[in-house]
Amino acid sequence: MLNSPYQGYATGSSSTTTQSSIEIVSGSLTLTSTTSSEKSSEINESDGSAGGSFELDTWTFYSTKTVAVYGDGPNEGCTQPYVAEITATSTPSYNAQLLPQGSETDFNEPTSVSFSGFSSVVFHNGWNASMGASSYIADCNQAFSYGLQTTNVISAGVTLSFGSDTVTGTLTETVSSTQAFTYYFPANGYWYIQFSVLPVGLR
Repeated sequence: MLNSPYQGYATGSSSTTTQSSIEIVSGSLTLTSTTSSEKSSEINESDGSAGGSFELDTWTFYSTKTVAVYGDGPNEGCTQPYVAEITATSTPSYNAQLLPQGSETDFNEPTSVSFSGFSSVVFHNGWNASMGASSYIADCNQAFSYGLQTTNVISAGVTLSFGSDTVTGTLTETVSSTQAFTYYFPANGYWYIQFSVLPVGLR
């Protein structure tokens, strides 16, 4: 995701490798699915606009049913009405506009996007007033550039909605990325910079 300064502009490029695994348990049934993807993207934004490039995956849900059978084994029925698995799609990314040009603030930047009627995971890319500024730029008409290489491993509980039901599971994801960003600031005062924590970024 990339935010541009008001009356300025910004460019960003990213090359990312993602490996995801999700495990969903319903009684004695455990379903584990994995997906792997490589993605390169470039984003250009100007005059306060913001945009992002999002990976697209497909979730497949399976209904569960407890059936009595003869023989040894755990006497444990299904604990969730559905299980689910994740697979990569043939359309690997979706570019979304988060803020229009002319935006003077990103306090109202959305925290999710929608594609074909389905919502994304929740994200927070706007300025966080409670974090304060990490640095600032005082010179006029200057460019601020930075690059980074990161590898993040995330393990978290997830909740998926399927109609009126929900499915819970555990997601493990490893993301390795190389990113480069350049921000061009106009000659109109001080510009405060805020580095987010996870994922690493600039606001």
